Amino acid sequence: MKLIRTIKDMKYSKLCNHFVWLLLTFALTGCFAIDEDLSDCGEEYKLTYQLRIITNLTTELETVLNEEDDAPVAAALRNHLRDIFTDYAHDVDLSFYTTQKDSTRLHHETHIMNANQSSYTIYLPVREYMHLAVANIADEAHVNLQQDNTCHQASLIQQRMDTIPPHTTGIFSARLPMQVKEGQDQDFLVQLYMVNCATALVLDSALCQYNDVKIYTTGFATDFQICDSLYIYPKESKDSPIVRADNIPISGVNKLCYCSVNYPSPEASATRTIIETTEPFLAQPSEETLWQYRCYVTLDNGSTTETIISLKLPLRAGQLKILKGFIKNDGEIVLTSDVEAGVSVTLDWKQGNTYEPKI
Repeated sequence: MKLIRTIKDMKYSKLCNHFVWLLLTFALTGCFAIDEDLSDCGEEYKLTYQLRIITNLTTELETVLNEEDDAPVAAALRNHLRDIFTDYAHDVDLSFYTTQKDSTRLHHETHIMNANQSSYTIYLPVREYMHLAVANIADEAHVNLQQDNTCHQASLIQQRMDTIPPHTTGIFSARLPMQVKEGQDQDFLVQLYMVNCATALVLDSALCQYNDVKIYTTGFATDFQICDSLYIYPKESKDSPIVRADNIPISGVNKLCYCSVNYPSPEASATRTIIETTEPFLAQPSEETLWQYRCYVTLDNGSTTETIISLKLPLRAGQLKILKGFIKNDGEIVLTSDVEAGVSVTLDWKQGNTYEPKI
């Protein structure tokens, strides 16, 4: 009898150990409940990321730079903007947020995409999410993703400087409400749209003997709030950052080309939301100045002429705006483009805060 009890005790002990192991397994997975509540269990689903660029790049180049001696300018400008107006994403940053009031981030990952479309399988608990994605920020030194631990504060913030260099990549963003469901194969399509833009000033310099030309732009947004697709502008236009326009080398013609890549201008107020339309770059001129070119031509005699070109048509995300003109012998810049603009000229301009800013 003693031997039989020992054997029974051993069987009972093994059974108990097995039961404890099962309980521990379910506790670790977090998916064991009497009511079969699987809200904390994970589900795999596929997200496909696709860059969509809505731009007038080709139309603007072919329409504005359509003369024979414009050909080398158009080629150089297109090459300069090859990493801006592109449907190719180098990197993507993906964040998934709770839809509750605190909107905190629940999951975050990054990928090297190196394509215009790519799919990723992601494992997350069953629940509702707000998903935010940005592309091409890893190599953009002048715009940073900040405050992204919270959905409604996540922003692409531009450097704070008196004068900033132009952006060096085309930046894209997307936002998508998601419902991850239990026991279902789900595919989500995330379309990323461009958030910055560019403008170029092409000048015939044959009439002017100059020592130096410096071109700046101003009047653009400083930040972009990703979830609300909202641009942020300074309260006062005088506080808008000055963006240095790059001098694009042109050979074989007496042409100068300066290009600035930046956030969009306002429409008619301090902030605006992106609105996708079938004709996104058609606009009525504003009553007030929306953005400016500030041009400084230093002549052989050492004097500097300032020309301020004030534009009343907005510059929008994905857009390229090219202005053409020429430099007179006194350094004044005269526009030949048919645009809504005001021009003010100061001869023998004395150096101020905007001419030689610290970069």
